[in-house]
Amino acid sequence: MRERAVQRHDRLLSLVRQRGSARVTELADQLGVSPVTVRRDVEALTGKGLLDRVHGAVSWPRQRDRAADGRAPAAEGPVLGLLAPSATYYFADVIRGAHEAAARAGARLVLRISDYRPEEDPARAEGLLSAGAEGLLVAPGWRGPGDPAEYGGWVAELPVPVVLLERSVPPDSPLAGLDQVCSDHGHGVLLALRHLIAQGHAAPLLVARADSPTALAVREGYDAALRALGVPRPRPVIGSVPADLDPAGFERAVRELRAAVASGEATAALVHNDVDAIQMVQRLAELGVRVPRDLALVAYDDEVAALADTPLTAVAPPKREVGRQAAGLLVHRLREPADPVGAPSPRRHVTLLPTLRVRASCGAGAGGVGAGGSGAGGSGPDSSASGPASAGPASAAPEGGSMGGPGVSADPGRGPGTDSA
Repeated sequence: MRERAVQRHDRLLSLVRQRGSARVTELADQLGVSPVTVRRDVEALTGKGLLDRVHGAVSWPRQRDRAADGRAPAAEGPVLGLLAPSATYYFADVIRGAHEAAARAGARLVLRISDYRPEEDPARAEGLLSAGAEGLLVAPGWRGPGDPAEYGGWVAELPVPVVLLERSVPPDSPLAGLDQVCSDHGHGVLLALRHLIAQGHAAPLLVARADSPTALAVREGYDAALRALGVPRPRPVIGSVPADLDPAGFERAVRELRAAVASGEATAALVHNDVDAIQMVQRLAELGVRVPRDLALVAYDDEVAALADTPLTAVAPPKREVGRQAAGLLVHRLREPADPVGAPSPRRHVTLLPTLRVRASCGAGAGGVGAGGSGAGGSGPDSSASGPASAGPASAAPEGGSMGGPGVSADPGRGPGTDSA
């Protein structure tokens, strides 16, 4: 497969950063390309200020003590690197939040995307460091439960401050001592199940993928929520898959859910994620099962749930606020003064609570219930009075009231749209 220019640039920057300086012919040999290609790459990178030309060679930029006019240079904010598995769907809002917080702090945010290829994460992180990042926000492109152990060790060895983003790890992981900011998906599942049971349903079924950290957290949170509510588990989780990638597997999941409804075993379900939930509602209708008449349904993610024919009640993780909090924490790490006695600054694990946005798919009214209370219109302290302002991820509202307590909010309108965490 032909190497893309951005990948070659990352390798070139890494070589120069390691050596301090290098000649074009040496770089061409190391990269396996022609000197003409390297000169063109060097031209582009020096134009961006990422390399310096020095006597027929290139060097890593050194910080000047003085500006060209002899005055001390103006103070510049830090450069933050963000490694994300995707720039769409779930992570679009996380990235926006991080960008907003960086801009407010006078910092610059540089982005790299791994496309859920965890084996490529270290190279992407190296590219961010080569581009000048002084600290990193890292959301590894993990998919399966074994990925953190197999593909996570490099994160703990990074030479700059790191905040693990929307990824939680077990206490015995080498990453457990890093700063972390993430959503409490277990609490989000609890909100959904509590709401459905309060509507008079027996234990809701869970229909979920198993192809991302969020999906795995939802599955784990389901069992924990049932225990907390004192409700026996009705049956094993119905495994779902993307309809476009595995039509037969998706159809099996729909048929299994339909059979549970037809037998009277289930009258409510939580579905991860929004896209699967919308497609399942459509297919169930073709099979004679109507939402909410025959099945009350809650989606998980709240990216496009409000755009369904029957707007879907959905759990909304505080994605944008996760990005804001993570970027703010990283800026704090970069600017905090050194401890006079050399003691390390305590690391932080910040967990933000999702919000439940009530719409038509549960057959519930427009009223909302706040934390531990009752009332109309989302009376809880972290409830959102309305849903996202308009279609399109750029206009999404701040994730259910910033830090999102266990509130329930009414949102009969339309929300943002775009694919899974």
